[in-house]
Amino acid sequence: ARLSVHFRSGFQRSQQRDRRGRADVDALTHQALSTFESLQPPESDMSVRQELLTRLETLVAQVAGDAKLYAFGSSVSGLASKGADLDLTLMTSEDEEMPIERQRELVEQLAEVMEASGQMESVHARPKARVPIVALKDAASGLKCDICMCNRLALINSRLLRAYMQIDPRARQLAFIIKHWAKRRSINDPYHGSPSSYAWVLCVVHFLQTT
Repeated sequence: ARLSVHFRSGFQRSQQRDRRGRADVDALTHQALSTFESLQPPESDMSVRQELLTRLETLVAQVAGDAKLYAFGSSVSGLASKGADLDLTLMTSEDEEMPIERQRELVEQLAEVMEASGQMESVHARPKARVPIVALKDAASGLKCDICMCNRLALINSRLLRAYMQIDPRARQLAFIIKHWAKRRSINDPYHGSPSSYAWVLCVVHFLQTT
């Protein structure tokens, strides 16, 4: 009888721990989903980004008439939060064979045109970066934008992430939360030795694939 009481008591304690654990998980899930909803951009976000892209293409045409700008990153993958940067890559008919010297030259020319237009603020050319880039801020919308050169791989990777996010809604929710967590802790900047947002999302995809 004493043994039966012992086992019954142990089972009840185990049930109580499970209930407390379930309550903790439910509370965390509620908080995470609330954060996810708060990070969603307004419905007008896409049109604002498209309008900026159109204006930038007009400016780019002054430097490279055969070039076209393509969006990549969170704007394509569906992981753009409110006010997220607009990532663009400039592609030309010669993009696969364009020497790095020409890419650097284009970046510097783009920076000059963007600054002279009066539409952009904080224009900075980084011609010697691994992928030459010009960073700027749109005066009208306040959106920050990076234009890099001939980054075809970024286009493919962004579409791949979008496909993953469309498979299960929980993937997009968790990716948003992890990106937000990393940004709040300043561990989403490769220039300072931490993983990029793209790398964090890959970690999320791997976790979901193996769990």
